Amino acid sequence: MDFISPEKPPKEEDDLVADDPFWPAVSPPNYRAVMRENDGTIIASRLKDALTHAMIEVACELRDWQTQKKREGFNQLADIPAMHINNDSALCLLYERAVFGLAKANLSERFRDIDTQALGHKKADSLSPTIDDYRRDALWAIARIKGQGHNVMALI
Repeated sequence: MDFISPEKPPKEEDDLVADDPFWPAVSPPNYRAVMRENDGTIIASRLKDALTHAMIEVACELRDWQTQKKREGFNQLADIPAMHINNDSALCLLYERAVFGLAKANLSERFRDIDTQALGHKKADSLSPTIDDYRRDALWAIARIKGQGHNVMALI
C-alpha cells in the first residue's frame, strides 16, 4: 500500500501583518522567535489577530506624533533620522517592541482562561506580573518613539 502525503497548506504566518504604510509590517515568525511562542499553543489566526489589534493600539497612541512627522515630510517610520542598531532603525525596533509587547500581554490574558483547575489558576496568577511587564515595555517603547522618557509618577 502506497501512502501519498497531502500537500501541506501554505503557512498563514508567512504573510506579514501590515498597517498604514507609515508603519513597518510585522512578521509573525519573528514575533514567535522574539517572544518565545514556539510551543504551538497560539494558533496562527489568533496570533495574527493579536498582532493586528496591537498595531491598532500603538497607532492610536502615536497618531498625533505620526501626523507631525508626516507634516515634516516623512512618509515612513524608517525615513525618520534615528540611530541604527544592526542596520535597523531604532524607531522601527521600538515600534516592533511596542506591538509585540501588547500582543503578548493580550495573548497571555486570553491564555488564562484555558485551564480553570487549581493548577491553572495558580499558573494564571503567576502570569499577571508578566502581563504587566509586557504592557510596561510597550508603553516605554511608545514613549521613546515620541522622544519622551519612561518615568512613571502618580499623585498622592
